[in-house]
Amino acid sequence: MNKSTLAFIVAALLAVGYAAYPAQVEVYFSPNGGCRDVIATQLRAARLSIDVAVYSFTVNRLASILDSAAKRGVKVRVVTDREQAASGPSVAADLAKKLPLRIGAGGGYMHNKFAIVDDSLCITGSYNWSESAEMKNDENLLVIASPELARAYKARFEILWTYSLPETCFVTPPAFQQLSSPPASPVAPAVKSSGAGKTQTDGNDTVYVTRTGKKYHRAGCSSLSKSCIPISRKEAESRGYAPCSRCKP
Repeated sequence: MNKSTLAFIVAALLAVGYAAYPAQVEVYFSPNGGCRDVIATQLRAARLSIDVAVYSFTVNRLASILDSAAKRGVKVRVVTDREQAASGPSVAADLAKKLPLRIGAGGGYMHNKFAIVDDSLCITGSYNWSESAEMKNDENLLVIASPELARAYKARFEILWTYSLPETCFVTPPAFQQLSSPPASPVAPAVKSSGAGKTQTDGNDTVYVTRTGKKYHRAGCSSLSKSCIPISRKEAESRGYAPCSRCKP
């Protein structure tokens, strides 16, 4: 295939893609190219909804804008990467106290960097919502006004949201200890003694498994670093999972 033929095919594919998603597009670059400012502007303009899927989220300014949007009635949801959420600079733990936030539970990184505003505008590209992306890295950012494209991104976000986990999956419990007495709460799973200081639940309490392992775990177990899938203890055991010897769920 000669170069002129290849160029024609590429141009045709791009034309088809553009025809499928007619849009107004703005392009930004970093470092120091206005990416963070344009994200802030679009988030502040939201009236109905903001859905964010971003690998690294360390910018307090953008977290504050999301919090303010939620307080004025905008439906805000955030999905971020598990390992990044557990890192020191991440705003995830604090943001999760204020609005719905989940942790990606796929087999690898939750490596997306996009947002959908009012189901009509997409913010996407290589740009993480981080200080490094703004000040140091060579990144790109697209702001695309297209309801059609937004629907495609929204469909993907709903998949991410459905298969992601509550923010508690990146919070290490105070201690990995067996219960020494039945929970006081009447809504907690029933617990009975099984001898030798151990306890046994009715099987309806939540434990966590991974995509590839054969053990079930407590939230926060280090074995859940790559994936963390909630399941009842009863269901886990019926599928052949055994309790983790490290966290002793």
